[in-house]
Amino acid sequence: MKELGALVQNCSCVAEDMAKIFDVYWYLGVPHTPVPPAWPAPFETSFNKDTPMKVLLNTTETSLYLSVSSTHNPRFVFSPVDYYTIRRVAY
Repeated sequence: MKELGALVQNCSCVAEDMAKIFDVYWYLGVPHTPVPPAWPAPFETSFNKDTPMKVLLNTTETSLYLSVSSTHNPRFVFSPVDYYTIRRVAY
């Protein structure tokens, strides 16, 4: 990830889920930290493309989930699900 900015106000579920993404990057940013075979519970989320969170945006119920992937640095490739989710949305 090169840059990411987000402002989330009055929506703790989105902010907490986004914080997990930053926590993973901080965790993996420590030199010689191995990518775990399974992510520890603090990094897990129940929100994804199949079970998005439901939030109100401008009085409209919206389905939302966060996903990241980086094919440029193998240490930051999270899962095929993240990669294909982003690809599906982008194309």
